[in-house]
Amino acid sequence: LLYTIKFELKLMESSQDGHMRWDEYAAQWLHQRLGYILLIIYLLLLCIAIPLTTNELVQRHAEKHIVVWFVAGIFVYMTIPITTSGVVQHLKNFSDPPQQRRLIRILMMVPVYSFFSYLGMVLKSQTIYLTAIRECYESYVIYNFMMFLVTFMYEQYNVEQLLTYKPAQPQLFPFHKLPPWPKGKSFVIWTKRGVFVYVVSKPITTIMTLIAELTGNSGTNEFRIGMLLVF
Repeated sequence: LLYTIKFELKLMESSQDGHMRWDEYAAQWLHQRLGYILLIIYLLLLCIAIPLTTNELVQRHAEKHIVVWFVAGIFVYMTIPITTSGVVQHLKNFSDPPQQRRLIRILMMVPVYSFFSYLGMVLKSQTIYLTAIRECYESYVIYNFMMFLVTFMYEQYNVEQLLTYKPAQPQLFPFHKLPPWPKGKSFVIWTKRGVFVYVVSKPITTIMTLIAELTGNSGTNEFRIGMLLVF
């Protein structure tokens, strides 16, 4: 608290002396206090949500599905401050925008995945749509993760030359009789291709599953000719 007061007084004195305009003062104050503001908002929402949910449990005599919603909701809430902390630190130290944008998208995977999974559990009739959104974002995150790794490795190292001098890695069982993985540039290219195949095919299979579900031809829980089951 004393540090905060000292910092505010210093900013005010600097502003009064004409060394800092009011907009610069406001921007710097927000920059320094963004994490605290988000934390306060989160705690206020939590203080409202927990009593309301607890009252709902009492009113409904703690039915099983309500208890499950409550427990799952607590874990969903826990993902918010953890992710927010990481995102805010990147925004406050935005020294490498292209790479940090990818990192923020990766960090957002945790709350997005948990939030849509929670909604899918509560709104069972809308689960198919929520799952489609969640899985498409998952493939988008994998693409960003690959681009982050490739960009970082090319900026810091000559990754293709580095891999050229690495010993060849054998295939895993049961494919250990096949030729070993390619080295150097071929390894990087084939790794990119493998990731891109997943990134492209995942939304396609998700849309196919969604169409099959809407038309009544989804075979999620059964294996029959004429029913579609997409993995």
